[in-house]
Amino acid sequence: MMGTDASAPVPSLTPRALPERGTFVRVRQRRWLVEQCDPFDTLTSLELACVEDDAQGERLSVIWEAEPDARIVHDERTNRPARNPDPPERFAAYLHALRWSCVTSTDPTLFQAPLRAGIIPKTYQLEPLRKALALPRVNLFIADDVGLGKTIEAGLILHELLLRQRIHRAVIAAPPSVVLQWRDELRQRFGLDFTLYDRAFILECRRTRGFGVNPWKTGSFFVVSHALLRDEDHLTGLREWLGDFASGSMLILDEAHVAAPASASRYAVDTQITRAVRDLAQRFEHRLFLSATPHNGHSNSFSSLMHILDPQRFTRGIDISGPAQLAPVMVRRLKADVRKHARASLPDRKLVEVSLDDTADTAPELRLAALLAAYDDALAARTEGASKSVRALVRIAIEGLRKRLLSSTYAFQRTLREHRKKTAKSILGALPPSPSDDDGESSEQQELARLDAETVRAARAVEPYTDDAIGGLLREMADVAERAADQPDARVRALVDWIREHQCPTLAPLGSPNPSGALWLPRRVLIFTEFADTRAWLVDQLRAAIDGTDRDDDRIGSLHGSQDDDDREAVKQAFNASPEQHPLRILVATDAAREGINLQAACSDLFHFDLPWNPARIEQRNGRIDRMLQPEREVRCHYFRYRNLPEDAVLARLATKSHAISAELGSFAPVVSDRILAVLSKGLSRREIARRIAEIDEAAEAPDPTRAAIRRELDDAREKDLVQSLVVLEKLHEKARAHLDCDPRRLRQVVSEGLRLCGGNGLRARSSPPRTYDVPRMDEQFANDPTWLRAMDALRSPRPPKMSEGEWRARFAPRPVRLEPVDTLVSDAVQLHLQHPLAQRAVSPFRSQAFTEEGLARVTVVIDRSSARKRVLVLGRLAVFGWGAARLHEEILGLAAFWSEGDDPKRLEPFVTEEANDKALEAFFRVLDEPEVPTLDDELVARILRSAAGDQRALEAHLRRRAVVRTEIARTKLQVRGAAEAEAMRVVLETQRESIRKALAGTQLALGLGDDPALDEAQKQQWKDDREFLKRRLPQIDAELATEPERIRALYEDRQYHVEIVGIVYLWPATS
Repeated sequence: MMGTDASAPVPSLTPRALPERGTFVRVRQRRWLVEQCDPFDTLTSLELACVEDDAQGERLSVIWEAEPDARIVHDERTNRPARNPDPPERFAAYLHALRWSCVTSTDPTLFQAPLRAGIIPKTYQLEPLRKALALPRVNLFIADDVGLGKTIEAGLILHELLLRQRIHRAVIAAPPSVVLQWRDELRQRFGLDFTLYDRAFILECRRTRGFGVNPWKTGSFFVVSHALLRDEDHLTGLREWLGDFASGSMLILDEAHVAAPASASRYAVDTQITRAVRDLAQRFEHRLFLSATPHNGHSNSFSSLMHILDPQRFTRGIDISGPAQLAPVMVRRLKADVRKHARASLPDRKLVEVSLDDTADTAPELRLAALLAAYDDALAARTEGASKSVRALVRIAIEGLRKRLLSSTYAFQRTLREHRKKTAKSILGALPPSPSDDDGESSEQQELARLDAETVRAARAVEPYTDDAIGGLLREMADVAERAADQPDARVRALVDWIREHQCPTLAPLGSPNPSGALWLPRRVLIFTEFADTRAWLVDQLRAAIDGTDRDDDRIGSLHGSQDDDDREAVKQAFNASPEQHPLRILVATDAAREGINLQAACSDLFHFDLPWNPARIEQRNGRIDRMLQPEREVRCHYFRYRNLPEDAVLARLATKSHAISAELGSFAPVVSDRILAVLSKGLSRREIARRIAEIDEAAEAPDPTRAAIRRELDDAREKDLVQSLVVLEKLHEKARAHLDCDPRRLRQVVSEGLRLCGGNGLRARSSPPRTYDVPRMDEQFANDPTWLRAMDALRSPRPPKMSEGEWRARFAPRPVRLEPVDTLVSDAVQLHLQHPLAQRAVSPFRSQAFTEEGLARVTVVIDRSSARKRVLVLGRLAVFGWGAARLHEEILGLAAFWSEGDDPKRLEPFVTEEANDKALEAFFRVLDEPEVPTLDDELVARILRSAAGDQRALEAHLRRRAVVRTEIARTKLQVRGAAEAEAMRVVLETQRESIRKALAGTQLALGLGDDPALDEAQKQQWKDDREFLKRRLPQIDAELATEPERIRALYEDRQYHVEIVGIVYLWPATS
């Protein structure tokens, strides 16, 4: 390993003055580490990696002789005398900025991201980060429960790896409804800018760069929806960007269960998206999967999903042996466990039944239900001798109508109209494919067309069995539905009563005029419905009910699948804004908003206007407000029940079982939800109400084999692991805080001094809100510097959709900042954290150290009351670099000596021991907390400054010798870590090889075949494919045993170290 001598003269550049591998050079105004040097005749090709703080790890290929400013560098510092010493506050800010940028791989338990981000990390949220830093290749599955903060946990890992220069590009794939939320969370909480890869971005790339451009190659960090990743056109460009394998890349797959093989069979079969994600994931060096439902009950499906995550630890076709195999790469906690052990501020959930006891049987919705039941009975009797397929179509017809009726009379009337048609060629000819549950974002017009078309198909099958009596029932239902379609039902009246009690106290009863300007309380409510027709009808009913109240046009909003991203984001921002700032009080949403969206900032009440028959969807709805950063201690999830409607007895049982599933069953929930959905798919005929209730009760118990598999493979050690990890994580968090030592007071000092160094003023305290600060308008003061404009933009309220940037900046001034994190989703001020764009811009001059004489002298004098003798302290930054100029270790070093005036270098005797120098450095940091500027006459100051250059030269060689010692210590730790992780990988690969050999020697597939020969054949083919994969995998393991341990060891191999002098400090006794 080579070091650099900063005191050596810079050699002149001649044709023979060529850099060697491992030396530092300056090219194109940046410093680079030479990774490879290849001479060709009279020219020399260099492969370089950047070591600058703001471009760490960037790669560059150059011809040395062709670069006009190319030169070998040793140390670009001059020892010129400073005109004046730096004020201690400015020098302290400078030193803190340098210290906060130091990272190390010598200790995998020492992290920075949680302390640099704009969050209050819960102790349990640090476990994914702890596990990630212990892995040579970060392949991790975060399987925490809904609402526990998986996005924050993923952001911490992403940010930490970026700080350590282990990744240089990343792709986040998420459901369409949350891609904007991912982008905004990473920007707000971590200061990370991700590009939204959508059709608008693609069009803009083609407009500005040409039609042939690959949009993926225009950036490094993207958020993309699952829907686009299913499109081969987009996948082709992504594969081209990544190649076969992209070093330093990360894939974050949200809702990763969509990639698991799944089917109704005993042996799960690969789907199209399984194959697509498998092909894509192998191209990324690091993979982070997120899902609250990692196990679907199929052991081979689960092992296949884990194999996509980590193909060296898990194997397709071989069941996972248990939690011990999962422990290194999976984090799994449930809300019940976290509430019990982690003291986290999670709300309690209360299930509220709104009983509609006084609804008369003659009410239109109940009258229609009775007529539909009679229609059901009549058709059942007429088709008793018909074929199985005909009876199935009859059931589809009836249940399609029943689902709509249970949602609203308006939705029922729309569907009944189609049901009565004899032909439906216009619909049948333009049907979209049926979306799966995971598509979630298909437009509601398409969903409406699909459901109506299913009903029409069934109606055509029913037509031959329709007699006069049945036709009469249809006509009577149509008459009742037509008259009632635009009228409020009992649920609307109950909602209006709730609004009056909790939101608008002077609201009049339905049908009566409201007092003009009736005022609203701050409380908000979220209402879910399954169908777009019901949403539109319900919004109309509620608008009529609140007509004439204060700002009635602004009180109700909608979220639905037909909205574009901008409109949806505007509604979300309004609903999450403080009720004092935005009048929106009621949000009516379809299931397009059920997944992933944060709606908890100012809402703790939710109504299921209708209940989806899938418990998983009910839980996803509830999870919009029952999640982290919910400010209330309790959330209330309401559902309606007509006591004299038999079908509601089944749905009430569905609601209570869904509540119990989320609270008690944990990892069994997806399996149980699927079983309950299968029960309800049989229909809610009044002939079978009691049976359906009993079947739901039975389905709520996961089958023994499935329960055993999930417990064995996923859950056995879950709660025990949480309890044990919390103790460790609390200690690690305290260790990280002590190491970084960044509190709000220090952060304010550093940012303020950075702003002053740039020519502005510091942060100015405000009287209201308390503990907030105004930021000087640097964008106006330095209008020609776009970096300040971007930094100040980060302080404005989010730009409303479709508003131009100019109008946005004119209407929305930068907001004040606060330095303490807040435990809410929204705040009256912007949290200023280390990664915030303003903080990064303010401290950038400190990190670049490109100062003029009017900037930093890098010399300061401070009062030291702990000693009676004058001391001088030379400070340096040690950086140890690995391959690709990755910083393996950094630290601030100090070397102290008692000071006396004079010209003889030997007058300064440095402290000899490591302990003495460390104590001197610690004493200096304590002094900087409340620095006192000594009162020194000008002549004495001049003598000190003239002495500084000589003092630095006298102590620099000693500091460099100390750096060599510290480098050797770091090297030993890195070698130990590299050897341990290489050995762990060898054991993983050998264990995998042995398990494959046992599996190949095992018995043949034994399946309980069903009634579907095609499905049975698909299972057999999948099993054969998995066996063939195992055979191909064996020789691959042999090859990886020869390469992978060595590759891991090389990650921790130090290739170069560098020491730069960053300043000199005089500690002046108070008595002098």
